[in-house]
Amino acid sequence: MNEEEIIRQIDAYIQSAETPDDMRALARSQNALPIYLDMGGCIALRTGGTFIFHPWDTQEFNRDVNPAWQIIALVHGSGKYPSLTSLLPTRNAGDLDCQFCKGTGHFVMGSKTYDRILCGKCFGLGWTNSYLESLKP
Repeated sequence: MNEEEIIRQIDAYIQSAETPDDMRALARSQNALPIYLDMGGCIALRTGGTFIFHPWDTQEFNRDVNPAWQIIALVHGSGKYPSLTSLLPTRNAGDLDCQFCKGTGHFVMGSKTYDRILCGKCFGLGWTNSYLESLKP
């Protein structure tokens, strides 16, 4: 996804009747596309490929978004905006399927895969490598 595409998606998000007013205001004021929302806040992609995090209980916008959370946000956001996949890390020949999610990118418990929950070990990619391992606390 290039900068022009991000701008188009932000504009479409702002114009959409489905976008809640508070999220429209966030997108407009920060020139950012919200791509991941959870109970803690929102991660949005800005033009230029940078990220911001907005905790719901503050008026702050943190521009220091952990790279692991950037990947999680991109994986999640690519469900709605498929072109975001171009911003994800590229899998190389030596990278391994994630042993925790069996390569699905989703949380697995026993024989059940939870499609709405991303795997916390591979950040939803379904594979891992030394770089991804280095992002874990």
